[in-house]
Amino acid sequence: MHTIRPLQTAAFVSLAGLAACTATPRHSGLLSDYSRLGALEGRQTRHAENRPVAPPAENQPLFIETIDFAPDVEAAAKLSDKESRLVLNQFSRKLCTGLSRRFAIASEPGPQAYRLKAHVTELRPTSRAAAAISTPLDLASPIGARLPVGLGAFGAEIEMLAPDGQQIAALVWRRDADFTSTGASISRINDAYDLAGDAASDFSELFEAKDAKRAATRIATGLAPDVGLKRGDDACQVYGRAQDALRTAAGFLPAPKMPPEWTDKGAPQAKD
Repeated sequence: MHTIRPLQTAAFVSLAGLAACTATPRHSGLLSDYSRLGALEGRQTRHAENRPVAPPAENQPLFIETIDFAPDVEAAAKLSDKESRLVLNQFSRKLCTGLSRRFAIASEPGPQAYRLKAHVTELRPTSRAAAAISTPLDLASPIGARLPVGLGAFGAEIEMLAPDGQQIAALVWRRDADFTSTGASISRINDAYDLAGDAASDFSELFEAKDAKRAATRIATGLAPDVGLKRGDDACQVYGRAQDALRTAAGFLPAPKMPPEWTDKGAPQAKD
């Protein structure tokens, strides 16, 4: 018995290592310009970016023109309408709240406004069966762990255009969930929902100094997305308030992580 356990552990770690390798994202053709992107970087998160040489001055108007699924992505994921809306709304909310730290979110386009376009280019649902098996493992492990099978994935392409139509920033991003940093939850959109927030945060960080501490952006778009937001507060409320702290509270308690369907009410319904 004493010789089998190390072998089992080694096998598990090997599988986890393979699961942590993220596939290369494919270009969707939806960015206005791919030639300005740098080389693909990262192992767990594969990304290529066009970082602005000089970020726009603060308080410039930013109009969120398009945030949507790329063609065929939604159909391929085979999600329900509610599941699709929650993931897309989370992606939109995180982009809005993150970028509102620098820009004034505009409700309408204008001749001096910057424009944001973003598309979900890949969405692989989480396996409920694998997540159900992983939940006890996640709770029992001192570092949190789940089976490296049935994990979800998320990919996106995001760009910002200057008022003259030139691309000033862009990000091609893809990541698979992994067995430690993305906790298990019995929801088909558990991983995509969390990774959508990560992609949005990474784009917002393109407007930060590359060597600066990134805690401010993570706080604004992560566990406390409504903390410290002023300019974009009203505009971003069209996506509703996130309850990420409630979802991740289980990470500090002996309780499973809550599915986003339980905690996120989505965008507020328009009143007649």
